Order: sequence, then structure tokens, then C-alpha cells
Amino acid sequence: MSSQNTTTGQTGTKAIDGVALGYPTDYTKEWATVGGKAGSWITLTWSQPVYVTQVKLYDRPNSDDRVTAGTLTFTDGSSTSTVPVGALANNGTATTVSFDERKVTSVRFLVDTVASTTHNVGLAEIEVYGTTGQTVNLTPIANAGNAFSATVASLVGLNGSGSYDPDGSIASWTWTVVSQPVGSAITLTDATKSTPSFTPVVVGSYTFQLIVTDNSGAPSPASTVKVTVTAPVPNQAPTADAGQNSVGVVNSLVTLNGSASKDSDGTIASYQWTVVSSPAAVTLANASTANPTFTPLVVGTYVFSLKVTDDKGLVSTNVDEVTIEVSATQAAPANIANKSTVTGCSQNTTTGQTFAKAVDGVAQGYPADYTKEWASVGGKAGCWIQLTWAGPVSLSKVVLYDRPNASDQATAGTLTFSDGSTVPVGALTNTGPTAGTAAAVALSFSPRTVTWVKYTMTSVSTTTYNVGLAEIEAWGFAGSGNWPPIADAGPDQTVVSGTTSVKLDGSKSSDPENSKLTYAWTQTAGTPVTLSSATAAAPTFTAPTVTAPQSLTFSLTVKDASGLEATDTVIVTVSPPAAITVAASGMGGVFSIDYDNSYAGRTATLQVLTIGTTLTTENPTATWKSLGTVVLDAAGNGKVTVADPYEVTHDYRAVVTVSGVTNPTNVVQFAAPRTTKNTGLATLYLDTNESVAVTDRATDREGTVTLVTGSGAPECTAVAPTLMKMSGRGNSTWNLPKQPYKFNTDKKTSFCGIPAGKKWAVIANYEDISLLRNIEGYWLGSKLNGLAWTPKYYPVDMYLNGVYRGQYLLIERITIASNRVNIDELKIDPANPTVQNSYPAISGGYLMEWNHGQAGDTDAIVPPDIYANNRGGLYLKEPDPKKGEMTAAQKAYIDKWMDDVDTLLFDNSKWLDPVNGWRKYIDEDSAIDYWIAGEVTKNYGINYRSSAWMYKARDVSNADGTATIGKLYSGPLWDFDTGQGNADYGAGQASTSGWWMRDPNAAPRQNAVTWMNRLFEDPTFKAKAAARWKQVSPILKTGDAYLASMQAKIKTSADADHALWSLGSATTDANALRVWLNSRIAWIDAHIDDPLAGR
Repeated sequence: MSSQNTTTGQTGTKAIDGVALGYPTDYTKEWATVGGKAGSWITLTWSQPVYVTQVKLYDRPNSDDRVTAGTLTFTDGSSTSTVPVGALANNGTATTVSFDERKVTSVRFLVDTVASTTHNVGLAEIEVYGTTGQTVNLTPIANAGNAFSATVASLVGLNGSGSYDPDGSIASWTWTVVSQPVGSAITLTDATKSTPSFTPVVVGSYTFQLIVTDNSGAPSPASTVKVTVTAPVPNQAPTADAGQNSVGVVNSLVTLNGSASKDSDGTIASYQWTVVSSPAAVTLANASTANPTFTPLVVGTYVFSLKVTDDKGLVSTNVDEVTIEVSATQAAPANIANKSTVTGCSQNTTTGQTFAKAVDGVAQGYPADYTKEWASVGGKAGCWIQLTWAGPVSLSKVVLYDRPNASDQATAGTLTFSDGSTVPVGALTNTGPTAGTAAAVALSFSPRTVTWVKYTMTSVSTTTYNVGLAEIEAWGFAGSGNWPPIADAGPDQTVVSGTTSVKLDGSKSSDPENSKLTYAWTQTAGTPVTLSSATAAAPTFTAPTVTAPQSLTFSLTVKDASGLEATDTVIVTVSPPAAITVAASGMGGVFSIDYDNSYAGRTATLQVLTIGTTLTTENPTATWKSLGTVVLDAAGNGKVTVADPYEVTHDYRAVVTVSGVTNPTNVVQFAAPRTTKNTGLATLYLDTNESVAVTDRATDREGTVTLVTGSGAPECTAVAPTLMKMSGRGNSTWNLPKQPYKFNTDKKTSFCGIPAGKKWAVIANYEDISLLRNIEGYWLGSKLNGLAWTPKYYPVDMYLNGVYRGQYLLIERITIASNRVNIDELKIDPANPTVQNSYPAISGGYLMEWNHGQAGDTDAIVPPDIYANNRGGLYLKEPDPKKGEMTAAQKAYIDKWMDDVDTLLFDNSKWLDPVNGWRKYIDEDSAIDYWIAGEVTKNYGINYRSSAWMYKARDVSNADGTATIGKLYSGPLWDFDTGQGNADYGAGQASTSGWWMRDPNAAPRQNAVTWMNRLFEDPTFKAKAAARWKQVSPILKTGDAYLASMQAKIKTSADADHALWSLGSATTDANALRVWLNSRIAWIDAHIDDPLAGR
């Protein structure tokens, strides 16, 4: 079996003891796992084969632990078979599974799914019915396969591999031809195998029969299969495509677009548009073309259908529809110039002053930045620029920005539109508010539907050399046509001679309709190179060997699904060879730069490439950053020393700029050498990119986490640098000298044997001189199986950006996950944000924390009258309303649910009702074990002050229409550094005597009576809590030996930590902690049956 509870006697043998009983009647008669859920199993094995026909399964008969699906697997030593099992009844009755007799030596029952309320899945009983001897040989089953179609004159295969024998194996196959068309005389090839074949030469229906024989000589009933042989595929019908749904405006022309219709084996010959529905009579102009038009006269929804006919006269089998929503007024116009294809009289590709710069959204030019403007080559009067769209657009304004230099100026011009209309243009302003910034000249006109607009400069100033524009804007609306894609060949780059794997990058090309793009790269200038793939988004090549700088130009053409294209170019400059090497020197790095003697006396700059962040937005683009310079010697060589390089591996290079050309060396990678205290513990390195300081709890910093093993940490294996983001954490502890942190890895990662996850914390334990209180608290939680999950932990030495920070406790953060708080996760579906606003999804799960540190926070999900003077409340952690992770309906649901439970708990007339009292909503076992953890440790926060967690599971809808309430569970445990004798926040916290949680006192942040105080007023709860204490007290007393072993394990590390932070003796405080805990447990032993104080 997967596991069994030997402590309580709920072992695997209880599942076959002949008694189908369990908790609450008699838990000693059932099998229960320890924390088992989906994936748990139990196996019955016989020494000799048996023949079984039925299995009866009895679920554990309590209301929480429930199997909702499973699988029976039968094995006879050579083969296996399975039978699915549905939800088991958990009311004490059997779920019977019957099947054909099968020979087995073992039966395994695997639990596939469980109810969300399940803690320890198991069975009250499993019964297997059958005989020790087989009654009769079972007949094999032939399966000739399903009917199918094939084409004449092609090889056709039959398939009988689905045949089987229930109690043996198939020994032979016999195929025969039952019927075939007149004129056919086929012969089956391999007719005695499972997969024969034939080649039909006559169209028609063929029927074949299969009989199989088992290893005992028994034949099967016949199975037949029909094969329909047809002639080659005839002309295929075309497919109509009425285009994308669109919008229109009353009294404005609307154009439909059926140009995406297609014919797989021909062409479209004609179009037939029909009005399906409209709010008023409407007539389509040119209804037999691809692009008919109409002018709506009233607001409403207009629906049109399209049929098409191909060149062979076949009409489309589909009728496609398009909807046009017509409004009274047009939405605000947008600048759609960048959606066009730009052409013109000429462009200066040498300087980068191309047509594309006229629609790049930046109205600048010389003298500020000439690369942001379009300039012709010698253009004067008569020069022009044209914007062309793939489909009709509606324009109402054009804005022109002249080149902002003092010489080149357009003094008159004309706007010409595709519909034949024109708009005169006066002189443009060629000086802006600041040097190099262009001024706008706006031209507004009555809206017109066009496919292009052309600006022609009819006169220019006498000082003009190269007329052009800093920018042109076209304001309007898209029509129903498809926009062309946008090509982006990536930034220009400089590489070293002979560099391998130079990467071109067209991945930032896009299509406005998100159509899938195809890529076509060509080299247009420079020494020819071979691309790894001319059709990939990002191909690579090897740079040629050069002795002088050389430019390689590449052109990228992207095409969308409808065939529209766009092109962009990129220049790769190849520089002569130069080299850089690096060697560690102490904690720094020495970079040796080697050019040739032609670079003697020039200044080389050492650069580091910053890391572009992906988990945060702090540095989305990698850039080269200067670290230092050196004047090269007569041989062209030099060195730069970096005393404190980054701990995260970075790319480094050197560059020398000659006549405006950047000449880089090769790129080397380097990271600062690691140091360690060699205490025996594993060492955790948290390094942010560029060693950015972690200064607050709200800002994430990206970097890497690395784990190096220690001689005294056998549970740990090395973790290579892993991408993560980190920030500060904690409430009051963040303000202490030794600060705590949290980090998220980009993928699930395991540290020191802790199950893999993404969310982690490193606890500083600054207030705990022993460094053992959190270790003790989490160890204690691991022994209390009423708590479904307690975070796992491991002490480590920690460095942050290369600086030793002391000993920390690496621990799982509390979160909803299958291996942490295992409840249904309530997430908002971006495509349907309200999908989980309905029952039962809205009922869970919710992860919550009591925290008086958030006093006054309006997101508390408990009514303010319960918590006087803003002294704290219960706050949602997952989903988190502050991060927009939940809907208003979900927040209102859990707010009311908790309010109702609180009201019930303090309603003397209802709270002890056996059916609808508090136990219907609050899980008793977790509450008791949570109390034990808090009562033993007298932890500051656990008594409903801070870091006191609970969670609500999702309700389960039952087959009979009823629902099982997803209860409220106490836990998980968190944060034990102030308690166990080292703190006194009143109410005798530091003393080993007195009740901390059972009886009311001044410790909690609620009013006089807490939920736990109230539960102890239930005599049954008090008795169960006392019984549970007596059961686990012997186990908890073994904690002293565990603490002694951990004290020895961390001693060297603790001494190093305390030397750094000038703290007291860890040994002295650890010894005091152990004495305190032993005394505390002894006091509870002596007083566990005491009556409640004052009640």
C-alpha cells in the first residue's frame, strides 16, 4: 500500500479483516493512509492464480475522506487489465464492481481523485469474489475494425489487432472475402495475419470476415468490416468567407469584404451576397463582387451572407455571415499611418532616412536625430510620399511635419486621395519648439473612404536640397479589409570577424489581426553568408573573416495568412578580429584586451551587457554598459580590472571606436568568485541582476538563486543558478537589522529535499538567539497530522549579492498548490472573468491570514464590530483582492460566509446543533492540532494576532443534488521566532505555565473570547482536545532529542551568524529553549483535564 497509520492502528490489514467499519463508529477497523490523497493505493496479492468476477469497495465512512474516482488493475504475471471505478459511497455501504471472469495474481485499487475535504484517504474494507480454479475457457473476441472508405487502385489495409482473448492469447487470424463488387476478384495478402491488405480495381462495397483462434484452440464468433471504395475525389466545393465583423456609421459608406473566400482546387468565379437581417431596408451595390457596398440609414445590426461559385460551377456548401454594427456617430479617430505601406519619390537608405521613418510615430529630424525622418535624395518640387492601405479606410485629417532643419522646406503641396478628391496644402513649418523637433500642420476635411492618400510637394524653398518629412499622420478608421503585417528585422549590430551563430531577429514582426506570419530572409549586400534557415524568424550565420570593417545587409519580408507582405532591412557590421580574456583575481576580475598594433594609443572601453528581465519590468532591454577604459599600448593591448564584478554571470566585451565605427572584441562570460563560511550547512546565494539592492517589500528584483552543498547537509544537492525574482518580506521583522526575504523561481525547483515549488522564503530569525524556534515549531507541526500540511524547511548560510548575511531558514511559502495547501484554486478566467462567480466554484478555495499588523485595512473579510479599535482582522491571501485576482462577487461570498460562521459560533441556541452546528463549517481535527501547536509554543502570532492562517475548501456537489460543505481548516503553521520563552507580550507568554489559547486572556487581538476559546466551551471539543493531547504528548517529548541534534548541526553556522550581528550565545539560548519546552509540555500534561477558567 502507499502508506498506513501504524500509530492509530489503521493499517492495511484492516481493509481485509471482514469488518466494514471505520470512524466515527470504530476507526481501528479501517485502513487509512497518512496524508494520502489522489495517487494512494492498496494491493492484494495471491501466491497462486485466482479467477475473479467482482470487487466490493467500502469507503472510509466519515464525511470528509472520500474517494471520487479510482482504477482497479488486475495482473496475472504476464499481462494487466484495468476497470474504472466511480465515486465510492461513504455512508458505510459497498460500491460493487462486476466484470467478466479474469485470471489474476494481484489486484490493485488506485485512488484517482478525492473530495477536496480529504485528509487521509483509505478504505473500510475491500472484498474480492471469485474461485481458485477457472470454470471454463473463455471465447476469444474478434475485431475486424470499423468501416472505412478508400480510393480505387490504392493499397488498402485491414486491421484486426483489436481482437483479444479474455483468459489467454490470440494464436491465429483467418480473414475471408465475404462480398465484393461485380467484376472484382481481389486476393488478400497475409490473410492469416492481423493486418492483411488488398488493392481494389473496382469501385463499390467490399465486406471481409475475421475469425480468431485462442491458445486453447477455441474460435471466436465472426467479425466483419465494410470497406467502401470510391473513385478519385471530384471537384471540391469552394469556401465562402464573408470577412470579419465590423462597425459602421449611419449615412456613411460601408464596404464588405469576401476576398478571403477560396477554392482549394480552382478559383472563385462569382459572389452572391444576401441581406439576412437589418433594422431597415438596405440595398447592396455590386452584390455579385467580392466587395459590395451599402449606406446604412438607421442604427442597428446588419447581417449579410455570402455564397461563392468556383470556376467549375460548383457552389460553396457553406454560407458565411458577417455582422456590421452601425452606430449614430463614429468613435474617436486614430492615427493609422503606420498601418499603411509607404512609397515615395526617393529615400536615403545610406543614412537610414527611409519612408518608414515618416510613420514611426516620432516627429523629429536633423539637427536632433536625422535617423527619425524621411529624406529624399535630391528631391525638390514634384517629390511625393504615398500611404496605401490593404482595404478601404475612412480618413478625416492628415497632419504633416516638415523636416525641422533651416534649409529644406515644402512651401506648397496637394493631398490626393484614391477616390479622386484633393485637398490643397500650404507651406509647412520647418522649425519646432526646440531644435530638431518638427511642428505640425493639420489638414482637416470631410470624411472620405479611400485606399490611399498621396502628398505631393508642388513647391519648395530655394535653400532646399533634399525635401522630405519628419512625420505624416493619417487620422481615421479602419475599414473591413485586412491590415498588412509589420516587418521588423531587428536592430543593427556589430560583430567580430569569424563570429559563429550571429543571430538575425525578425521575431518582433507582427500582424494587426494576429495572423500567423511567414518569413523570407535575403542578403542584399556584403560578403555572401549562409543562413541557417531563410524562412525562420531568427536565423543564424557565421560572420566572414575580414581585415577591415564590412557591412552585411539583410532584407526580411513577412507575409500574413491573406498574402499581404511587409519588408524591413537590418545591417550587420563585421569588424576585424580582436580578443578579450578574463581571469579571476581575488574577488575581482582582470580583463585582458588584445587588438593589433594598428590600434596603438586608442582607448578601449570595457563593457558589460545588462540582463534583460523577463520576470519583472525593471530592465526589459539588455544594453551595453561601460565599466572602465584603458589606452592600448604599442602592440594594441591593455588590461582593465573590475574589483567587484557581478555575482550573476554576465557578458563582457571591449570596444574601440574608429571614425564612427564600433569595433568590438569577442564576448566572454564572467561572474564574481563565490565565497562560503564552510560551516557544514548548504550555502544559498541570492543574486540580483547587476547587484541591484533589495530595499523594500513591494518591488521585485530579478536575478538568480544558487545552492552549494555543505559537508553537514547530506539532504541537499547542488542547484545551478536558477532564474528568480525577489523582494523583502515580513511585517515588523523587515525593520530589523537582519532582514527576511522571499523569492519566486521561474520554474518549480527543489531545495534540500523539499518538494519542488516556485514560492520560497528565507527567514532571518534575528529575534531568536537559538535560531531553533522556527525549526521546533515546524517540526512540531509535522507530527500533528490533523494539520493537512506544514511548511518544510532547511537551515542555510546565505549570501545576498556576494555579501554574507548569516544563517537563514529556507522554507516553503504558504500558497495554494497540490503539494502545499491542497484545495481547489479559485482563479479569474481572463476570457470570462465571472466564470467562477457561480456555485459551487465560488465556494472555494480561499486562503486567509489573521494579522493585526494590517489593522484598519479595508480588505478585512470579517465584520468590523467583531474586532474593536481596528485591532486586526482576517485577510484574503489567495486569491488576493489587492492584485485583482478575484471578482467582487467572490469577495462578497467569503465575507458573508465567514460572517455567518462567526454568528453561528456565538449563537447559544444553534452552535451545538448536531447537524447544522459549528462542526458543519469548521474542521475539528485541524482546530485541535492547531491549538496544540499554539499552546505548546505560546507563539506570539498564532493566538489570532498575526501569521495565523486558515483556509476554506470548495463545496462538493453530490450526485443526489445535495452538497458537502467545504469546511474551514486551521493552519498552516507559520512564524515561531517570538515565543517558546523568548518573548513576553503579556498574559504570561514567557512562562511555562498557564493557558495561552484555551482560556480567554489578554494575548489575542480579538475581543475577550476568541474562536478557540469558544470551541473549548463545547464539552465534546474539550474532551477530544484532551484525548488528542494525551495521544501526541509522548511524540512531542521526542522533540528535545531532535532539537539537540539540530543544535549540533547548526552550531558552527550560528556562531558565524552571531559574530556578524553581535548577538549572544546561541548555545546558551538553545539550552534554555529545550528546558522551557520540556517544562511547558509537563505543565500541559498535569493540567490538561482542568476545567475552563471562570466558566
